[in-house]
Amino acid sequence: MNLKRLMAVLLTALMLLGGLFSNVSLAAAPGSLKVFYSNNGAGTNSNQLYINIKLRNLGTSDIDLSKLTIRYYFTKDSNKELKYYSDYVSMGSVSTAFYDLSPAAAKADKYIEIKPSSGTISTAGAQWPKQSEVNIQGRVARSDWSNFDQSNDHSYMSATSQYVENPYIAVFESGTLIAGTVPGGVVSNPPTATKAATPTKSAATPTRFAPTPTKSVPTPTKSTVSHTPTPVTATSIPSKGEVFVTVDKTTAAVGNIIKATINVKDFDVIAGYQASLKYDPTVLQPVYLDGTQYDNSSTPEYGTLLQKRYSGTDMAANDLSKGILTFGRTYMALDSYKASGVKENNGSLAIIGFKVLKTTSTRITLENTPSLTNPVVGTMVFDWNGTQLNGYTVTQAAAINSGNVATPTKSVTPTKAPTPTKSAAPTPTAVTSVPPGAEVYVTVDKTTAAVGDIIKTTISVKGFDVVAGYQANIKYDPTVLQPVYLDGTPYDNSSSPEYGTLLQKRYSGTDMASNDITKGILTFGRTYMALESYKASGVKENTGSLAIIGFKVLKVSSTKIMLENASSLTNPVSGTMVFDWNGTQLNGYTVTQASTINSGSVATPTRSVAPTPTKSAAPTPTAVTSVPPGAEVYVTVDKTTAAVGDIIKATISVKGFDVVAGYQANIKYDTTVLQPVYLDGTPYDNSSSPEYGTLLQKRYSGTDMASNDITKGTLTFGRTYMALESYKASGVKENAGSLAIIGFKVLKVSSTKIMLENASSLTNPVSGTMVFDWNGTQLSGYAVTQAAAINSGSVATPTRSVTPTKAPTPTPTRSVAPTSTPTKSATPTPTPVPGKGEVYLTLDKTTAAVGDIIAATLNVKGFDVVSGYQANIKYDPSVLQPVYLDGTPYDSSSAPDYGTLLQKRYSGTDMAANDLSKGSLTFGRTYMNLASYKNSGVPENTGSLAVIGFKVLKAASTKITLENSPSLTSPVNGTMIFDWDGLQLSGYKVTQAASIN
Repeated sequence: MNLKRLMAVLLTALMLLGGLFSNVSLAAAPGSLKVFYSNNGAGTNSNQLYINIKLRNLGTSDIDLSKLTIRYYFTKDSNKELKYYSDYVSMGSVSTAFYDLSPAAAKADKYIEIKPSSGTISTAGAQWPKQSEVNIQGRVARSDWSNFDQSNDHSYMSATSQYVENPYIAVFESGTLIAGTVPGGVVSNPPTATKAATPTKSAATPTRFAPTPTKSVPTPTKSTVSHTPTPVTATSIPSKGEVFVTVDKTTAAVGNIIKATINVKDFDVIAGYQASLKYDPTVLQPVYLDGTQYDNSSTPEYGTLLQKRYSGTDMAANDLSKGILTFGRTYMALDSYKASGVKENNGSLAIIGFKVLKTTSTRITLENTPSLTNPVVGTMVFDWNGTQLNGYTVTQAAAINSGNVATPTKSVTPTKAPTPTKSAAPTPTAVTSVPPGAEVYVTVDKTTAAVGDIIKTTISVKGFDVVAGYQANIKYDPTVLQPVYLDGTPYDNSSSPEYGTLLQKRYSGTDMASNDITKGILTFGRTYMALESYKASGVKENTGSLAIIGFKVLKVSSTKIMLENASSLTNPVSGTMVFDWNGTQLNGYTVTQASTINSGSVATPTRSVAPTPTKSAAPTPTAVTSVPPGAEVYVTVDKTTAAVGDIIKATISVKGFDVVAGYQANIKYDTTVLQPVYLDGTPYDNSSSPEYGTLLQKRYSGTDMASNDITKGTLTFGRTYMALESYKASGVKENAGSLAIIGFKVLKVSSTKIMLENASSLTNPVSGTMVFDWNGTQLSGYAVTQAAAINSGSVATPTRSVTPTKAPTPTPTRSVAPTSTPTKSATPTPTPVPGKGEVYLTLDKTTAAVGDIIAATLNVKGFDVVSGYQANIKYDPSVLQPVYLDGTPYDSSSAPDYGTLLQKRYSGTDMAANDLSKGSLTFGRTYMNLASYKNSGVPENTGSLAVIGFKVLKAASTKITLENSPSLTSPVNGTMIFDWDGLQLSGYKVTQAASIN
């Protein structure tokens, strides 16, 4: 256990013992209060002094805020009147006053004194409603908004958008200096204030927050790696627009659900947002509007904006125990969004329900958090250039049950999700157990339409028991109709429909689309991936709309929009597939087609009923291209004899295929004998994906899925490339190597096996596997070789099972790879803080001929913990070309091959925004699920982060260097490193690679 963790344990123990001594003293012990500071990345010349302060109690006694005074020292440089603008106070309120420093010091002749009104900073590790830090954010400006010169200010360190420790801000307790330093080392008690102290707004004030003044607004910086990826550059714009929160009721009884909506209006264009909401978890519980409770990864229900046409991506990193929801959504395909010319700027972004646990006055407020960079009162908004906006207004929601006194007898405990009842595993393949009235039906909003009209087509369901996913294939005449979004934006071959009322975003909803616009075919679908969570909620979705598609009339002619079977659908019912929350494909339901359009009279919808399938172990498959004779999926284990506590490394591999683009697998094991773990010992949970093998790495939008049942000894997982067209266009096939690696910890010594087995969640599997090629075709006819038995007393001969050579076509689909780009900002001066560790770049060769590929590896060592990074590499594009190690060239969105760190257990997310013409690669990767990473207690700190190949174009002396760029915030020689608290690190060493040739 390192010193840092040991101290954390000791502090926790002291907290527990604190109750015995009742925390009698509220005085701060020397060194127990730390001052952290951010200035929104403002440089030395700025028209405002950004003074964002966090006071953190690291001691063992509570601190009374009313006894504290904070002083920020600066040089006035002018006699213009000064004014303080309060942006946010997390506890109570503050008053401020300006004083002349007497005698003046070399770097200060003025200071602002900030006095908290009330509150207590509890000891380290305090749980809600106690808080171990207070956050005070504000700005100082002159009456004429002229610039300050901060280069000679005592309390200014350097431009930083991250919170760093600042020893130059002084904090006094009852007049005694307890933190920081004063100019010249002499404490000057204030005479009469030069400006009357003005109380500032507290977090509880139900009024509109003052926007950042528009006059010469300074450019803030943006850090891309935080808890979520965000789009490109950050800058400021003229004050315009408003973010506002509304609640549908301000008086609510216990058990009521309050609908809170985050809205925007009067912006020019919006492409993404992030927000942090604070609430009292003893009074409110966040839920979906149907009552399903949130967990730490729950994202809100959608509003009217940022729906699914430009690769919308969600994030959430909540802390329910502390009453914090942090979430966001952004379009990733910004170029397509901008090219459409159709701006989204007024409407709702997110909807969150709050269940009332007890009747007491409370508030739901937008508040700044460390995970937001340069926030405006707990929000970040981006336009379609990826620019972070500033200067807008934020209006908080009204108070709830204002004036009420809590009645303890009426309080209820937060709802827990019901445990699903155990049932026998469903029979694989299609089933007929749908209610008699189950129906999929298509409606159109008009049956007579002129050229240019848009017909709204809706696919709906009713009468099912439960729906968890669907696929559909629509056929239309492309000479008569053009598929469009309802605002007129045309579809392309990867366009997914607009959402209906079902299958919204609480259980990892995943979309697919693989259209052929020239042939008049739309193939699409959506499914929940987190089926166990869906089932555990007990709340069934079964009646409503699945998808909405617009069709623009190109010519007036009688035509139909039809659901039709296609080879890409397995056992379809009139062009549809429907799945329940066991992952079982349903059958026996009715399909009702839409009315004819422009037929001269309204047509009666036709009804087609799917025939009941014959009872058999599996349906008759349709033919696909056969695989080569030697194609095989096989499982190996690194040991067949193992003691209790040993970890067995199981690897799923393939060989002999022509091309592999995706797979799914289902593994069965004995839970009394084995426990699935990562190779470092971290246990699996029901959403854990395996560690990667050598295939299906991150160049073609690789996407993982996992839906395990640890209690039953079942691991169901897979990975597929989504950008199949790009993969195919590369011409470089992946066909032999490892797909996945799983560790199994031995719980007792007993003969056992790790087996690939069929499951109802797999369609037409081959001995518990599904393999797909780069056409998205499911393959069959290959061999599956199981792993040898473990602790059997003798080594078992692996068994081979070969299945029929015919199988239906696939599940994986094509889609446009979403691209993530870093944010641009003014290049700040790094702020070194006490730190350790090294980032270093190595090459596998320093002498190379034309055509050779040099492997450049970005490594780290000596850090406490690493959870994310960004880097900017510069190279000479006339000498070197960035490629993958197999020779595939990079494009502007190519992310590097992975190293040994930051693999896929905590929602790893990549970003890349390269400029190949200028010889610049900007990229990064970060864990999003920091809470789970930290809870594991297993830090990653030494190893490789990324591997990039460089093909030699001409023999010349050259270098590959890490260099600062505007897209990195407070970089250290072209790098940014983050720990598992989401904090950006500094003070580490960066070592460049050797020269080439």
